[in-house]
Amino acid sequence: MSSITFAGQHPSFRMENFPPEEQRVLRRFSQLFHLTSDGSVAMGATSSYRYALIKPATEISGMVHTEREIILLFSDYSEFQPRTIDAFDRIIAESTDDFRIEKVVRILISRDTNVADKLRALFKATPDSPVVIPFSISEAGKSLADEEFFARVKQFTFSRDLFSMSSPLRGDIYFYGRSNLINEIISKLASGENFGLFGLRRSGKTSIVNGVHRALKSRNLKSLGSGLTTRT
Repeated sequence: MSSITFAGQHPSFRMENFPPEEQRVLRRFSQLFHLTSDGSVAMGATSSYRYALIKPATEISGMVHTEREIILLFSDYSEFQPRTIDAFDRIIAESTDDFRIEKVVRILISRDTNVADKLRALFKATPDSPVVIPFSISEAGKSLADEEFFARVKQFTFSRDLFSMSSPLRGDIYFYGRSNLINEIISKLASGENFGLFGLRRSGKTSIVNGVHRALKSRNLKSLGSGLTTRT
């Protein structure tokens, strides 16, 4: 039985590490989430991002589809750039607890007042990207109503039709239930056996090939690459 999470702020959360405008956003989110920890991540020599890990209160965990801690990332730049999304992945990669942080749902607070429209266009081109729920910093402060927050969450989660993807998956975000098959394939290949993969059209053959390639790469093993062609 999972424990109950109350909205609020953990005693060790360092609110003073954020500028006043971001503190107002965090205080507003602390009415719906429990602020657990804070940090910053450097992306190259010229850019860095502050972030907070926030755990949804029990009564809204169903709305955001997770009980894990969500990354709330602040982008202090006036224009949103797709590379901002890479900061989420860096935070997850640097985490020492693989099961602590939610990997699919993320929250972005940007100074770009058009960040929602830009993210919507970005995800239209890359439908298997993580779910990033965007707010401009001007709208995410203390005046943000619960109904407005829930409407934005719904807009960027339920509106994503994962079954409409026409291209093979090239990441692990939405790749469920095939880990055992991938491990079996790698085991056979490592022992010198051949392995054939057969299936109906659009049944996920290329997604599995891409998954095998990623798994081999993570184990420092060589493959021909993820751009292999499968036949129906």
